[in-house]
Amino acid sequence: MPNPHEELRDTSDQQKAHQELIRKFLADPKIGIENIPDEDLNRYQLAFTHSSVTNGKESYERLEWLGDRVLNLIAAGHLYDTCKELTTEGKLSEMLKCISNDNLQKIIAENDLFPSKIIRKSGNVPDEQLYPDVCESLVGAIFLHQGFDATKEIVVNLFGEEFNSFDPKQNFKGQLQEKFQKMHLPIPEYHLDKTEGEQHKPTYTCSVTAGDKKRVNGKGSRIIYAEQEAAKNALDTWDLPE
Repeated sequence: MPNPHEELRDTSDQQKAHQELIRKFLADPKIGIENIPDEDLNRYQLAFTHSSVTNGKESYERLEWLGDRVLNLIAAGHLYDTCKELTTEGKLSEMLKCISNDNLQKIIAENDLFPSKIIRKSGNVPDEQLYPDVCESLVGAIFLHQGFDATKEIVVNLFGEEFNSFDPKQNFKGQLQEKFQKMHLPIPEYHLDKTEGEQHKPTYTCSVTAGDKKRVNGKGSRIIYAEQEAAKNALDTWDLPE
């Protein structure tokens, strides 16, 4: 029979290890947050905690809600200041899709922003699919700890160049979603079907489904690439209104 006190100690050790991982992540020069009070450290830990490990208690969702709004304002201000060639509301709105879940997922994956095991979760959901939610919850936690100006500086330091180089025409998932929203239909769903190859060089196969539409696949070295290819193939294959 397991010793309940031993189990508790293990859990405490795991929590301390997770907090230390967060401290090192936040101390990176691109973020530059050190000497974190316990209350704020607990909030940062919550920002990386999925509801699957909290037994129905608080997870990152409230911080995600807050961070989503803060990130929108930061990105809008940054684009307004730096993209003088965007002279209409429509062009600015198109570029603001740089903070869509798809693009955040792509930026974080390509730059290996989140270290391994920093997201606490259970089940088989790949970390990469949680990146956008965790990014927004982290922004919310930084905002509560550091205030708006410091949060803006960190976000622009991490993502500014990626925001400016964003190409809405290459966001096939976003294009596909918009078509279904215009038809007032449920948005397409993506599935990770297969992972092949060596661990350090995997190939992912993802598929997209929507109602009675034929299932369409895509492959890529990242889950987001495979999903984007599946969306592009769906745009080419499915009979959808312009």
